Amino acid sequence: MVALLVGDHAEQVQGRGVPGLLAQDGPAEQGCLRKLLLELWGSRCAVTGVKMSAVLTAGHITPWRCATNAERLDPHNGRLVLPQYDRLFDRGFVSFADDGGLLVSPALPRDKVELPGVREDARLAAVASEHKPFLSFHRDRVFIRHNAQIRVAVYGKAQLP
Repeated sequence: MVALLVGDHAEQVQGRGVPGLLAQDGPAEQGCLRKLLLELWGSRCAVTGVKMSAVLTAGHITPWRCATNAERLDPHNGRLVLPQYDRLFDRGFVSFADDGGLLVSPALPRDKVELPGVREDARLAAVASEHKPFLSFHRDRVFIRHNAQIRVAVYGKAQLP
């Protein structure tokens, strides 16, 4: 076991590969990030404020494969949101501005935005300065800016929206 200090939190996680390095996102690492995010967001969805930790999804802003070991367990590189926001964010159909405002990709038809319960006027409850580099990465490398965009950089193979 390796003790990792993340902010003010010490967590025990299983090191894989080189001692002290995290090579993949295993259950211990996911649980650690989730615990940190539940604490950071008060067990509430960062967008809607819904307090139902059993249905909230913890995920990375900068994808795991693109993050450094320190960034992988940094709670500011995480989001705690309802599943519909999580899925749309992971797929690049939504992102967030530095002020927390929701950005909706033109690849997501406007008549489909509100079907999964997503509001175009939604926003993150708070954005700390530590969130901004991760949000910027997501907007630059994951968010789909136009209909014809093909995403290769993050996912390694071409994906049409």
